[in-house]
Amino acid sequence: MRILLVDNSPGMGGSVRIAAALMNGLAERGVEVAVLASRPDVFAPLLGERVRLLEVGWPGFRDVFAAEHGLFQRGLPLIGQALALRRFAKRLTPEIARALAEWKPELVHLNNLNLPNLPVMEAVRRAGLPFVTSCQMIRFFGRREEALAARAARVICVSQAVRSHLLTEMRLDPLRVVVVPNGVDPAAFAGGPDHAWRREVGLPDDAPVACLLGRLTAWKGHHVAIAAWRVVRQKTPGALLAIVGDGEPAYAAQCRALAGRLGLGDAVRFIGHRDDVSRVLHACDLLVHASCYDHPSQGTVEAFGLVVIEAMAAGLPVVATAAGGVTEVVERDVTGKLVRPGDPDALAEAIAFYLNDHDAALEAGLTGRRRVREWFTLERSVEQLYDVYEQVLGVS
Repeated sequence: MRILLVDNSPGMGGSVRIAAALMNGLAERGVEVAVLASRPDVFAPLLGERVRLLEVGWPGFRDVFAAEHGLFQRGLPLIGQALALRRFAKRLTPEIARALAEWKPELVHLNNLNLPNLPVMEAVRRAGLPFVTSCQMIRFFGRREEALAARAARVICVSQAVRSHLLTEMRLDPLRVVVVPNGVDPAAFAGGPDHAWRREVGLPDDAPVACLLGRLTAWKGHHVAIAAWRVVRQKTPGALLAIVGDGEPAYAAQCRALAGRLGLGDAVRFIGHRDDVSRVLHACDLLVHASCYDHPSQGTVEAFGLVVIEAMAAGLPVVATAAGGVTEVVERDVTGKLVRPGDPDALAEAIAFYLNDHDAALEAGLTGRRRVREWFTLERSVEQLYDVYEQVLGVS
């Protein structure tokens, strides 16, 4: 089996990390795998020696969401979008055709269900190859994106919530829309408290610390967690919120300003991007997952929440919002707490519960670990993805 994964993510994120892990897992079981990425510099440190990394010569592929392409301008009429897409395809399609001729895959896997992958789809179809696409978002999709999904041999959703949304919003064959949940390697998150990491980033050894780990963007709800923190501090004196990750500069500035206005001072720490996710989790007492929308009319809804199963694998209790795919991962009041999206008071109450009850936090963490080992391992995800490829290729 020979697979080409195409990814046009503009930077590091959960979809990149899980894609790299899946491709490494497939390669380890003998699949020939290549990755064609808009950001090969992001993928390179994550891929094993058995996975070949291809590059597109056109610099414009580096960020398909850049304003220069004109694909996502607000208020752009359909005809304007069509013209922008045609210009974009004129530069990208020859590069995709070259990669297909060089690698000669049997199947192409698009890691992103989005508009910029339309030229990729056309190049793949011209080459007479089947393709599948992953869907890792719950949002409103355009009709061109629906056309891409309809032509895919399989649409691979990361959760039942994603699948249900697509089948509600799009005219798709339900038999072609499948679920392959994200998974992690439990061994990578084994271990105990990491006080050395705390000292590296200036956190005290003895403070209760909750972390919010992920890209800084409004729908992830960092501002809700910050708003909750004033109440958390009243219930748990000395508690710290470690915000780990980077993202949109304007939103990050808004979050810092909010913490200042609320008088939180050093109670909210902006750590920045870290590659050592396991160490981050082992240095903290709790994971906060604050995505603040439960319907795409409000904004992007959390499709899965990779960091949630990473935290559970590390033995942490999770406080998350009851939205999207997270509700399929976190067992309410068993492996964590689920609260209303966008409600800082409910979020604060749940956070304080675990920070003030060590036994409850320990039990939730241990139960979460067992749940990950049973349902959300990388090995299981790789096996399910391999099965999808076999179905498409008609391998007995």
